[in-house]
Amino acid sequence: MASPTRITEHSHPHLLLAEPIGAYQRTRRGVQGGAEGTMIQLDEHEVKPDLFLRYTRKAGGRSWLDSDHYLRGAPELIAEVAASSASYDLHEKKDLYRRAGVQEYIVWRVEDEAVDWWELVEGEYEALEPGAGGVVSSRVFPGLALDINALLRDAREAGKAED
Repeated sequence: MASPTRITEHSHPHLLLAEPIGAYQRTRRGVQGGAEGTMIQLDEHEVKPDLFLRYTRKAGGRSWLDSDHYLRGAPELIAEVAASSASYDLHEKKDLYRRAGVQEYIVWRVEDEAVDWWELVEGEYEALEPGAGGVVSSRVFPGLALDINALLRDAREAGKAED
């Protein structure tokens, strides 16, 4: 049985982050996104990122679906929503993804009300800083951008919602 997942600390932020990533992949040929899929990674580690975005092999991507439909190799972008898992996502997973060659890595630290977006440069992750209005833009996926302020605002509002 999977670990319990809280709505305001994970499930709703996950949905908010999936919206722009899903919209992006729907409008781009050769780009595939996914959520919660098992990915066979470096040294046969199995991980299950919250979200990923990849170029298909026909579009020049390095990852592929194996005969069992699991993702093999590193997708170009992985995003994680972190509440209780923040330490794991910021250390072990980040290092695994770096070694695997994931070009961009996003961690939404829900309890800290912060979103980190890193780009792989010469084997190390460097932060991508928000531009005007709190918007961070991908360097790997032209046109993919996240309005960090809007994500955080929407998550705060959801946390105040009454039943």
